Amino acid sequence: MCGPGETAYFDEYPKDYFDLVIIDECHRGGASNESGWRDIFDYFSPAVQLGLTATPKRKNNVDTYSYFGEPIYTYSLKDGINDGFLTPFRVKRIKTTLDEYTYSPDDKIIHGEVENNKQYKEEDFNKVIEIVEREAYRGKIFLEQADQKQKTIVFCKTQLHAGIVRDVINQMKDSDDPDYCCRVTAEDGGIGDQHLWDFWTVRDKKNNIWELADVQLRVSNIKCGFINRENEEFSRRQQQMLSEQHSK
Repeated sequence: MCGPGETAYFDEYPKDYFDLVIIDECHRGGASNESGWRDIFDYFSPAVQLGLTATPKRKNNVDTYSYFGEPIYTYSLKDGINDGFLTPFRVKRIKTTLDEYTYSPDDKIIHGEVENNKQYKEEDFNKVIEIVEREAYRGKIFLEQADQKQKTIVFCKTQLHAGIVRDVINQMKDSDDPDYCCRVTAEDGGIGDQHLWDFWTVRDKKNNIWELADVQLRVSNIKCGFINRENEEFSRRQQQMLSEQHSK
């Protein structure tokens, strides 16, 4: 309902033009009072509005539930697994001795600034503060426990974080393939698209290709998934995504 330059034109339709408006992925802030989508909802308020989402309720999408109300139909992750549409999975956690951090004058700051006396916690790592040695240790543990010939997706917090994890894995991998681990994010453009295409089409187990992404990807023939955990809420969401990946 928007043209060039995000110019809205939905008001060129009569308000009662539609009998039914279906909002897919309705958890993505669409119902927020500050959202441009909310203007469309309000304009076409005479229509029945049906919101669809596969994302569990969490803190940053409660406004969606406030607008649409409680779900009238729910199909759970467990139901999808039991019915054969999704694949069951196992979660194995990697814990470190550095899941909380407070700056010490003895620590070396490579770039940026840190707050004195601030305790950085799990939700701050790889978003507010980066400690490469921490990621290197987690990558080392994972590579030791995983079959490195299996096709894998690694979910990361940010595009910068995806680049760090890519470098860590490539430094520790057994393979001599220089493109063993590739980053696929919005910043990677055509190169990322090519890596993604290769990941889709390569089925030979001898090809040791890994992908890192901060967005959800739909890829077939996934043999293993690695979740870079942010917190319990993130973990549940990524578990759902991982089960969907395995089912393709």
